[in-house]
Amino acid sequence: MVRVGHLHQRALRGKFKFPEDGWLYITPSRISFAVERGDPSHAFDVPRTALKDKGGTRFRMYFVGIQINLKERLPASDSREQKFVVFMSEDRKCQVSNQKPYSTLLERAVNDFGGAMAEFRQLAASLKQAGKVQEAPAVVLPPSGMAPQAP
Repeated sequence: MVRVGHLHQRALRGKFKFPEDGWLYITPSRISFAVERGDPSHAFDVPRTALKDKGGTRFRMYFVGIQINLKERLPASDSREQKFVVFMSEDRKCQVSNQKPYSTLLERAVNDFGGAMAEFRQLAASLKQAGKVQEAPAVVLPPSGMAPQAP
């Protein structure tokens, strides 16, 4: 689960805003977008069978993000692909200057969930063993009421 902004096709033509933001859920069987703020009709919950062969790709224009490539256009979308920009919290002690590794992990999670999670667990264990993190959860629970609904 990742906090994201939904980037519309029209936003790529010069007006950069995220009409919706919420949570992107990537699971072994489904990809979901739960809208927290904005137009709720842009939410979706699709099985992996609804994705193209390469279901996730990174993009970089003015933003770094992940594009979910669907076989069929969603009714509420004005673009064939769903583009999402990862929202990251920063403070003076923790700043992210390069978001590429995060987008790479998301791309892998969409295309090869099992492999990406194994890599994540191994990296988290290495960081914890090196004393660079105190806790490295494998799963982060969404805010209450934000879980995607089963179809």
